[in-house]
Formats: sequence, C-alpha cells, structure tokens
Amino acid sequence: MTDTTIEIPLWEVKRVLERHAAQEGMGLQILERPQETAQELGVNWSLDLLRPLLDTSAPANELCARYREHIKEQNAWRDRIRQEGSPSHPRYRAWRERQIRRTNLEIGAARNESIIHAPAAYELAVGCSVGCWFCGISAGKLSRLFEYTADNAALWNDLLRAHEELIGPALRWAFCYWGTDPLDNPDYEKFCLDLWRITGVFPQTTTALALKNPARTRQLLDISEQHDVLCNRFSLLTLRQVLGVHQEFTPEELRRTELIPQNKESILRKAEAGKARDKDREPLVSSSTIACVTGLLVNMCERTVRLVTPCKSDERWRDGFQVRYRGQFDTAADFLALVRGWFDSLPLGVEDLPLVRPERALSLKEAETGFAIGSELHQVRLQDPNHSAYLRELGELIGEGRHQASTIATLLSYTRLVPPAKTMELLESLFSQGALDEEAELWDR
Repeated sequence: MTDTTIEIPLWEVKRVLERHAAQEGMGLQILERPQETAQELGVNWSLDLLRPLLDTSAPANELCARYREHIKEQNAWRDRIRQEGSPSHPRYRAWRERQIRRTNLEIGAARNESIIHAPAAYELAVGCSVGCWFCGISAGKLSRLFEYTADNAALWNDLLRAHEELIGPALRWAFCYWGTDPLDNPDYEKFCLDLWRITGVFPQTTTALALKNPARTRQLLDISEQHDVLCNRFSLLTLRQVLGVHQEFTPEELRRTELIPQNKESILRKAEAGKARDKDREPLVSSSTIACVTGLLVNMCERTVRLVTPCKSDERWRDGFQVRYRGQFDTAADFLALVRGWFDSLPLGVEDLPLVRPERALSLKEAETGFAIGSELHQVRLQDPNHSAYLRELGELIGEGRHQASTIATLLSYTRLVPPAKTMELLESLFSQGALDEEAELWDR
C-alpha cells in the first residue's frame, strides 16, 4: 500500500465507487475486507479511507470531504442547466416553471431534483440499435439515420437558429439524443459541433455504445473536454461491460464521465416506465420516469416535433412524459411558425383555463380545515381553521371539474361571502404550482 498522506486523485475514488454501484455487496466487502478488495480492484491505497462514504457512523476524513465537494459541484452543474434552460418566451417560460412544480407533486421533490428539465432534445435517427429491455421511453429498433449531407446540414443549422429565436440562450442546454443512441449516427459529432457554434455549448452525451468503437469514444471524450463538457454518461448493460470500460479507459480518462450500471448486479433500480412496465425481471422504481426534457422533442429524420414534459409513468403516459402538442415541419420556417403558435397559446393564468380541475395524475383530498391536491409524495395544501367551510367548498367545486375560475369565484362570493379576488388569488396559486389540469386536450373541448 502507498503512503496515505499522498493525495489520492478523486477519479480513482470514483472508479472504486463505480464498482460499488455495479456490484451489490461490494460496499460491504470494502468495509469488511478492505485490503483484499483493494488488491481485487487494483487499488494501491487503503480502501479504509472510503469508510465514511459507506458507513455514516465512521469519522470524516479529507479524502471523503473532497469527494463530497466534487459531488456538490456536479449537482451545481445540474442546477445550472435547469436555471439557464429557462426560455425567453414568456408564456413558454411560465409553462415550464409550472411543469417543474407539477413534477414535484407527481414524483416527489427528491426525484425531481435530479431532472434537469432541458429545453430540447434532437433525435438524429429513428430508433436505437441497443434494444434495452427496460428502455424507459420505449425506443424502437434502429431504422433510419439523419446523415450530415449538405441539405441536412443546412436544415439542421436553420432549425437551430429558428429554435434559438424562439427560446433565446436556453437552447445552449439542448442535447442530441432521446429514443436513440447518439453513437448510432456516424455524424453525431458534426451535429454537436454545429450546436456549439450556434449556442456556445457542446452538448452532453449519454451512450450505451462506449465499447463499440473505443477509439471514437475516446475522441468524443477529448472533444467534450476541449469544449468544457462537465459530464458525459456511459450506460452499461452488463457487469462485463462495466469491467470492459474500466479495462479500456483509465480513471483519469473517465474523470468527467458518469457510469450508469444497468446490469442485474447493480445496486441501482430502473424506472418502471416504457418497456419496463411490461416486465417482471427485477425490482423497479414504481411509477417513475427517465424523461428529462420540458420543452421540444424533435426528430430530424421524420421532421416531427413535440412539446413534452416529464410525468409519473402510468397507463396513459407509459413512457413517463406528457405530450402537450405534436406536429410536423418541412422547413425551419415551418418549425418556427408551428412552435410559435404553440407557445403563444400556452396559458399565463388560471383565467386562461376553460375549466378548473385537478391535474389528472393528482388527487384532491378534503381535510378538516380545507383540502390538498397532490400525491402521497408531495401536496399543495389550502387549509385554514378560520375559513374551513369556504375552503372545503372551494375544493368541492374544483373537484367537480365543470367550472371556469370566474364562475367558482362568483359562486363563493354568494355562498361564503368571500370576495371574488380572494378566490381568484387562491386558484392562481394552485395553477402556478402545477396542481391544475391544463392539457391541450382540455382546451380543445
């Protein structure tokens, strides 16, 4: 063993913890047999130094403090994407903020913290070659690629500029995959460089094909680092792939790459969404989602665009995201006109809703002094012992789902002698928290 006073690189700590995540029981093995496990993992420093990361009762040390600070920096980057992904279009920006709050209500604040709510994702293929049985967004088989021809490159660049005209600097946090693997497309890096030239940010990559062509993967990591990408991700389907990545790439090469072990031995649990809803192969995180876009989902091959937002996976939204609008385009001008029309029609306030009712995935429950709308994980509560009868009646009217906001306010001004402005204020607060249904299907009735 080396002298533990020598500063140990954090990427070596990261590698050990990747094995811990990939192999259930490895953490206990590190605690109980640190020297033997260090030899197994090829580590030349004492794994006892990691004890505070695996056992909360262990005293802190400098190495673990440094690693925790590193994790804080990664989380700050995630939070930065969420904040800077806020679009310039006022109605669209307000809609996105409501969807983030609604997601809190549906899946809980803890899970929602890990969702960046990116402004856009571009698919550069139709389908995916990997075929994961648990795919949370039900990707089909790879059937087409959007090649970097002169015509396609012109459309791509024109579309990016049109999109930037719609949402402003937020476009910098878009990325170029969804129900696709980015490395299926041999021209993926060219499209990413165009996005960087227009927005100033090179997109993050998540791939399950890191080992298909290690030279290309290594080149992508180099390009990413040159353009200050703080985190790429490798999705690994088997323990053999985890070990293969560790053999192929040094800890330093992967210092900015997060490994996501999807193998059956992993301590991580997959979301019960998409294809996984129909499987019974291992414990899943129930009614969850892997979706991370609150914005536009564009397929360049099919020239389709959807306005989407994450949600709890259920029978209606099996892939864990709602689709508010969908359409097709031939040119960037078509795209601009179509999407601008969508954004301009998004509601700004509760008065824009034709009917007031709870968001469909949420429940309204009467309380002794009022009511609450939400899930078992998070709720918006309107309760006041001095106005309990009024609040319970307000909850009843919302639950009926048959009235406009102004109608509810007028009714309660007669039955409870409450000024309409007060009721409108409460309804507006529920609307801003994402607790009320505002789906496009409702508006069209």
